[in-house]
Amino acid sequence: MRCYLNRYRAVVWLYLADELVELALREPELLGGRHPEPDRGKDWRPRNWRARRIAMLARQTDDQWELAAAVAATLDSAHLAHIVPDPYERAHVRRLRPETFRVHPKSPTAQGVVDALVLADEPDEIDWYRLRLVEALADARDQCPAPGPAVDAGSAPTYQRGQAPQAHPAVREPSLRRGGALVRRRLLGRLRRGGRPGRGGR
Repeated sequence: MRCYLNRYRAVVWLYLADELVELALREPELLGGRHPEPDRGKDWRPRNWRARRIAMLARQTDDQWELAAAVAATLDSAHLAHIVPDPYERAHVRRLRPETFRVHPKSPTAQGVVDALVLADEPDEIDWYRLRLVEALADARDQCPAPGPAVDAGSAPTYQRGQAPQAHPAVREPSLRRGGALVRRRLLGRLRRGGRPGRGGR
């Protein structure tokens, strides 16, 4: 499933032909007549699109920082600052954030539409991606530290890569550690399968 903004700033959804055939076999009544009201008044397409997009991005990379950036793209700046307090890690995640689609010409209205598509908006979905980001960051830090500031020799003080001055400890879930060893939570498997956030049949 893909989407784009038309010149009227409306979201146009594109589906694979196989998915349309599957829909026709499963719910033929949807192919003609008036479209039914959304499930409980909620349009699930943006939420499903986010889940499928991250699953696709997870299948395309082995870089844990890129995966963390893909998950982080679903959270607003306040949630990101809480989960990633280290400014250098946060800057690295933002640099790697995948592009959605370009809007021409740019406008606050068009950007608002894009943000509504990209950012998780329901409490349970936000909590899901917050936890996924915590797990992705733990794996990314194990793989390699985020780039830190370049400090000339002899200048003081110096900091290790990925560490910021007076930064608070990174947020980690206690359940991620057992017996002092970091335990992977099969994050890639969940994300590559599309995860839990998606709802509805569209």
